[in-house]
Order: sequence, then C-alpha cells, then structure tokens
Amino acid sequence: MQHIHFNVQMLKTCIAPLVVCMAVWGCGGGNTDYPALSYTVGGTVSGLKAGTSVRLGIVGYNNDFSKSSDGVFQFDGKLPLHGDATVNVVQQPANQTCTVLNGAISGIKADIKNVRVECKDNGFSIGGTVTGLATGKFVTLRNNAGDNLSLTANGSFQFPARAKDYKVEILTQPEGQGCNVSNGTGTATADISTVDVDCYASQAVNCPQDHVLVGISGKYGGIIDKIQLRCAPFDGTTVNTAAAIQPAESNVGGTGGTASYDFTCPAGEWATGVGGSNGKSTYPNSTATIQLSCSGSTKSDLFNTGGNFPYQYSCASGKRANGLVVGEVTGANIYTGFMQGISCK
Repeated sequence: MQHIHFNVQMLKTCIAPLVVCMAVWGCGGGNTDYPALSYTVGGTVSGLKAGTSVRLGIVGYNNDFSKSSDGVFQFDGKLPLHGDATVNVVQQPANQTCTVLNGAISGIKADIKNVRVECKDNGFSIGGTVTGLATGKFVTLRNNAGDNLSLTANGSFQFPARAKDYKVEILTQPEGQGCNVSNGTGTATADISTVDVDCYASQAVNCPQDHVLVGISGKYGGIIDKIQLRCAPFDGTTVNTAAAIQPAESNVGGTGGTASYDFTCPAGEWATGVGGSNGKSTYPNSTATIQLSCSGSTKSDLFNTGGNFPYQYSCASGKRANGLVVGEVTGANIYTGFMQGISCK
C-alpha cells in the first residue's frame, strides 16, 4: 500500500507542470483564448476613400480582414504573451496606397491598440496660386475633369485628390471677372505648387438694343489686337443681316495688328457661339484666336493662330448672341483681353 501511494504522488508531481504548460500555450506555440496570457492587436485606419477597402493581416496568421472605412479596427483572435507580430497590408484600396505604422510588434505584454494604417491617394499633391480675385468673388477650378475646388480668396491652393497626370481648368468664372490658368497641365514627378490662376476684370461689348450679333471684324498679329462687332436689326422673329452695322461702342482693343479680318453670317442668320484660344507668348491675358459660329452651322475662319488656353462659349437653344465678354487690359488698351463669354438673348 505504501508503494502504491508513493507512485501516485510522483505521478501528480510530473503531471501538474504539464497541465499548466498546456493551459498557457500548448508548450510549443499556437493560439489560445486564455485571458490572462493572450492579447488583441488593433489600431486605427485614416484617409481611406469612401467606397473602397483595405485588407489587413498579420504575417504568419490566418486572420486577414477588410476595412472599408476610417476608424478603429481589431483583429480576430489573440497573440501569446511575449509573442512577436507584423501587421501588413494584404491588398491596397483602388487608387490609394496605405502604409502601416507601429506594425512591427515584439515581446507582447498587453493588448496592442496603436497600430496606424494611413491611406493616401496615389500620385502627388497638385496646387498653385490664385491672384487678382476680387473680394467677395469665387472661382471654381477642375482637375482631370472631376476634382473640383472653389476658391474665395487669393493665395495658395491645393486640390483634394493627389494625381500623376493633371489638367487644371476653370469650371466656373467669378462674376464680373475672368481667370486664366497657366502651368496647368503636365505629369507630376513630385508635389506640384506652380499652377497659376490669374483673374482679371471683364467688360461686355454688346450690340445696341433690338440688334443681335451677326459678325465680327478687327486686326490681328501675334494676338487679336481688335474686335469690332457687326450687329443687325432683330424684330423678335427675323434678323435683317443685310442691314448690319458696326456701332462704335461695340469695339474693343487697340490699333495694332498687321492683318485684318472680317466675317458676317449668311443672310437671315445670327451668331450662336464663339471659340478659339486665349493667351499667347508675352500676352497671357489676351485673345489669341477667334472663330464665330452662326445659327445655320456656318463658322468663320479661325482668325490668327496659336494660343495656350482653348475656349468655347455658346448660346442656349433658341437664343441669339448680342455681344461678347472680354477681359480688361490694364494700362494702355493696345490689344483685346482674353475671351470670357458670350452674351445671349
């Protein structure tokens, strides 16, 4: 009997440490939910665009999951006391790159809550400077036909989305002003801050009352130096193109230019649109080329060549043009400011 009691005691002595070892971590690794000796891993995601998701994981563990919004996250399962872990991005969101900070973890002693996943749009920041914008006015810019930005004051600006290729345009001109974009197109290899938006006061050049625009004439050299409107009587239904006049007040620009141009819409037709390009060479705020469109689909020649910034303005269906809106030129009025719009009635 004594011999049996001695063996039982020895067996208990041998088995007890083994039970403790298995309870802690299986004596050789592997996960467990033993609350005092296993810990969670989590943190926060920021910058993730709506409608996208980033897939996160821990190297060596089968616990990947997708996060579809900014905020707090936590992996399923737990890691052992004194364990090591590396949080990584398994799959990047569309058109973004997410970076893991504080993701290399060693000697775990408590729950991990400080992993940071920061997401940014692919590409570079696109921005520049706006000048000449009048107090109380705003101009709306557009990059790559989709990233819009409204500016209400002069100074630096930056589009919300990052990009590699960029094309900055004016989406909405400020009331009573017009703006030109320079350095607005390219492929970025670093952050861009050189896009210039220059705004100027505008002036309307209109036909007399009861007249509509039927043609233009003027002078040009390297740019459009002068625009003179040709206006015809309009009785509410019929345009008398044959009775067109060139009122003195419908003239804008200077006396320069080496060549003349002249165009009148066919009989009974009126102007419905104007197109061309603004800016050229050392005259960035000038009209470089001009072309008038008529109601019967006739177009004038494209008077002059070149220019940096295409423009196209048209009257709504059923409307007739009665004038143009051009930028004022500071100092001596020696040429025509850039084209800003068309007036219709």
